Amino acid sequence: DVQWLFMHIPKTAGTSFRQIVQREYRNRGGLESVYDPDKVKEGPRNQMARAYIGHFRFGFHQHLKGNGRYVGFMREPIGHAWSHYHFLIEMDKLPRAVSSFSDFLRNKYGYNLQLRFISGVEDIEGQEGMVLEQAKNNVRDHFALLAPMERFDEALLMMQKRLDWQRTPVYHRANERPYKPMISEADIDLARPILKWEIELYEDVCQRFDRDFRDANIGAIALKEFKAFNQAYRRFDPY
Repeated sequence: DVQWLFMHIPKTAGTSFRQIVQREYRNRGGLESVYDPDKVKEGPRNQMARAYIGHFRFGFHQHLKGNGRYVGFMREPIGHAWSHYHFLIEMDKLPRAVSSFSDFLRNKYGYNLQLRFISGVEDIEGQEGMVLEQAKNNVRDHFALLAPMERFDEALLMMQKRLDWQRTPVYHRANERPYKPMISEADIDLARPILKWEIELYEDVCQRFDRDFRDANIGAIALKEFKAFNQAYRRFDPY
């Protein structure tokens, strides 16, 4: 049987997504959360759970007994870095050496973080092109679906179909921070060359998702109905 690995890259709607995964798998063979750094490094307690969700990189499947397949979201890289930077400021988790967005982009927290998650390679500096190709191969060979976060609802309908979910994947929006400062054109220009490898991976992911969504034949009506159902769920189940 397939063991599903729900890769939660920070600031890619993972808290909202976790609601769906927990509801779907708590009575279907078990779900193990893998957020503790020791569990991420050493592997889960239960190697035969049906599903796992957490901040693990590619390669986590090597800890498992079965056939691990990854599922997750990737976010537009410059927006992702900007959001992650301000989240860590708010949580007071940035080291003192990081005093600006420029510092952050060159620090381990911000330097092509999504590329490092998806490739499974942490120290990428000087070999970014090779790591990019590894990440593309991982997406092709080991991911059941890697979707753009900006197309969250469409991706959920695809996952429901591909992963044979028994429940409608409704959710509440979580961890939204509407008061984050707007990014300036200067910061965008600063980030683009630093994140160019991650940007290329994101563009590849978007193109792949476009093809897969067309092939899934879900249709605009089904998507509209899901959005309406989800709005009703949020109104009538506020918790």
